[in-house]
Amino acid sequence: IIEASYREKGSVIVIIVEREIDVGTVRLITHGIERGEEKEANLVIIKLNTFGGYLKSLDEIVNAIINSKLKTIAWIPPGGKAVSAGAFIALACDSVYMGEGGVIGAAEPRPKDTKILKFSAAWIRSLASSKWGTNDPRVEIAEKFVTENKALSAVEAFNLELIDGLVNDLDELLRREGLSNAEITYIKEGVLEEILSLLGNPFVISLLTLIGMIMLLAELAAAGFQGLGIIGILLLITGFYGAGLIGLDLLALSLIVAGGIFLAVEMVKAGLQGFGFIGVALVLVALLIYFRAQPYIELTINMVYLIPPLITFLALALYIAYQAARAVEIKVKRVEEELIGKIGLARTLIEENRKGVVYVMGEEWSAVSAKGRINSGTRIRVVGIKGLTLVVKPES
Repeated sequence: IIEASYREKGSVIVIIVEREIDVGTVRLITHGIERGEEKEANLVIIKLNTFGGYLKSLDEIVNAIINSKLKTIAWIPPGGKAVSAGAFIALACDSVYMGEGGVIGAAEPRPKDTKILKFSAAWIRSLASSKWGTNDPRVEIAEKFVTENKALSAVEAFNLELIDGLVNDLDELLRREGLSNAEITYIKEGVLEEILSLLGNPFVISLLTLIGMIMLLAELAAAGFQGLGIIGILLLITGFYGAGLIGLDLLALSLIVAGGIFLAVEMVKAGLQGFGFIGVALVLVALLIYFRAQPYIELTINMVYLIPPLITFLALALYIAYQAARAVEIKVKRVEEELIGKIGLARTLIEENRKGVVYVMGEEWSAVSAKGRINSGTRIRVVGIKGLTLVVKPES
């Protein structure tokens, strides 16, 4: 009896998308569709209010909608917009409803590259043709969203029969679909979606990769185990994972890694050598390359909010590099004056071409053997210094 009553009432999934189209949005919408399929829902409604987003994320969302066995409806609420990438998502759904003051369209690629323009026009024409047929005049209107950057108000879209109706609230939409008494499950963005969006942000990816590279190289240059290498590797893995999420261009990723190397070199050189500025330039070029390949996201919005923190971090890194370089130079002079001739203990195996760790004057140091093999536990004498690496020999 309960199951029969449930089926009579029906079930509706409402996915609330009021955000940029990115990897977090992909997870939000695919999760909502999967939840609907599990519940055997009658309908999936995507409440859509977006200015656009990333091309790879848009492609995954459109495919998820098209391949879903459930009926899907895009609802642009009063004052909402489905522009740029949002227009593609709306047209991928089985039906579209709009509220008063809503806007749909304006999907011309930026920058206006001929190749991307032709691809986008063919894509939106394909979506429209699958809804209305190849020769339907509405297909041409949809194509103008891309080719002429055309945008329509809710009333205009309705008069042109591009949408299925004007609806200002969810209850009215459910009444039109004959599901007034349906059980409603809302799918909203949560912590996981926020984390994915953060990891998929090109600026965050750049920072993670840069910091990871600097910490890894700092570990290699440091005396003894500092733990920086482990943190650096974890940051690099996280950065590369984020790059994979958004399909970051290999060239752009390589430039970011190269930028990290230049910044790391700046940190181990005494004084400013210019490597830091080269590193900053490489990172900015990488970001420009990536955003130029994203036709449905505005670079300016991201630049305004995220480039200042990036530049601030890099400026701080350069300042720290300068101070660290001075400290290293002073430390090298102190090491030369104080450690040569001192007696210590080998903590690990030490060879001529293989660094080990020695304990001298209350500190651990990286060291190589002046000649032959020195086993752990052997008393040693410092006979030379190469940078911050001690050259030692067994103390007879």
